Amino acid sequence: MASAAILSLLQKLRAGSASKVFGLSVANAVFGLATATLLARVMGPYNFGSYNFLLAVLAIVSFPIGTGLRQVVLRETAYAVARPDALHPYHTWLWAYRTAALLCVVAAAIGIAWAAMTVGITGNITVGILLIVILFAVPLMHVGVGSVQGMGFVVTSQIPEYLIRPIGILVIMGAIALVNATRPLTLETAIAVYAVTCVIGAGAALWWLRTLSAKGLPDRPIDRSAAGALNRRALVTAAVSFGMIQSVQLIMDNVDTVMLGLLTSPTQIAHYRVASAIATLASFAIIAVNTVISSEIARLHALGARDELQKLIHMSTRVSALISFASLIAILVGGHLALLILFGAEYGAAAVPLYILALGRFFASCFGPVATVLSLTGHERMTLAGLCASALCNVVLNPLLIPHFGAAGAAMASASSLMVWSIFLWVSLRRSTGFTTMFGPSTRNWLKNRPASLGDRV
Repeated sequence: MASAAILSLLQKLRAGSASKVFGLSVANAVFGLATATLLARVMGPYNFGSYNFLLAVLAIVSFPIGTGLRQVVLRETAYAVARPDALHPYHTWLWAYRTAALLCVVAAAIGIAWAAMTVGITGNITVGILLIVILFAVPLMHVGVGSVQGMGFVVTSQIPEYLIRPIGILVIMGAIALVNATRPLTLETAIAVYAVTCVIGAGAALWWLRTLSAKGLPDRPIDRSAAGALNRRALVTAAVSFGMIQSVQLIMDNVDTVMLGLLTSPTQIAHYRVASAIATLASFAIIAVNTVISSEIARLHALGARDELQKLIHMSTRVSALISFASLIAILVGGHLALLILFGAEYGAAAVPLYILALGRFFASCFGPVATVLSLTGHERMTLAGLCASALCNVVLNPLLIPHFGAAGAAMASASSLMVWSIFLWVSLRRSTGFTTMFGPSTRNWLKNRPASLGDRV
């Protein structure tokens, strides 16, 4: 049955795209783990923890800007591709880039004012400038990636994030470590390399958007006089909704790192981050599946193809759960040994957080792409509600558990919040749309017996 589910999912998607995106996801997980291994060794636990603390704070500020706009341009572009009478999404792309730049200026100004009041002009100006560069580059990259993905170029759209940035960090950091083998890698150098790779990724995403737009929309000329037809209010509303979703998601993903930095030490952050790097292997499958099916979900929803969309959801859940289970077993069996081999004996204490995180992420993968389906079928408010409940759980549990258990306490809080999130969104998906994942009645019976009002709301 498992192999049949995989084959069914692959047949539903564009030829070759699923396997390529899975390959990119595996490569991203491997390169991410290799990068974490390298940095943990050449920076030491204290600097490595400080590096992750700064990036976690920056992610909470910058990523919601780009990812909120990314979801909007992905959805609007996919709708334009599915509907031959729709306008070219050029003006949507232009609006998204301008909005991202404006929001980054505002965020940078607030950040500079906050830094001046807290650390003063004696703070590390170099690190501050580099963080501002990252603040601008990441949202601009997300806009380009979302536009390319909306046109159906799923594999190409993932290259800036899945390959360019992790490989760039690994290669540049490795070269620097070889040249300065006797010196630990400084925090400024690590942040500078991250900034450079983000700028390269943003440039690559824009270049692919310019070169692939003619191929993705061959019969859709750009009407430069149609800017007035753009419903900016609706786009802003959608961007705010998606941005709030991503804000809560990023708070949920990074609050444990931030709380560890505030309540313990950078060394505890380092232990937690290396555990998280390996635990990602238990959740990469659902990330890959979501990436593959995002544009397909939007297309099937635009066409009103409920039966096909339900089958796609059902099969993708089985695939992600199967792969995540295999990853979980591998982590439980060899996780501690992997920590000792990859990171060294000083990171052996990360084993317990690793097991807890892996279990939580496997649990979430079993519920399938619930957040993606809700967001791309017009129910992003339900996704936001679920994420708020999950984030609240994380925020409450972290200060209760971290002082007693350290990195393991942060892992407990993270795993618990994932469980709350998965259950809430699964219930919301079924009630709001009538769709269900692998946990529930069969696809055919549910669609036949669903209330009529559910179909009308999708």
